[in-house]
Amino acid sequence: MVHAACEYFFSAKGFRRLEAHIVEENQRSIKVAKRAGFAFECIREKFAEEDNVRRDFHIYSKNGP
Repeated sequence: MVHAACEYFFSAKGFRRLEAHIVEENQRSIKVAKRAGFAFECIREKFAEEDNVRRDFHIYSKNGP
């Protein structure tokens, strides 16, 4: 499903780059991003607040063809 979505955005919509911003605790989504070919870029410390807690986010990206 993620592969199909990436292909759609690259080919039909002309996107050149996709990013995934994933909260550090969401290991399943991190695994999905890696399997879909997204590359790890960095950790954004205390990037966003959720439930009154500042959370770290892992940033992954994938470049189009």
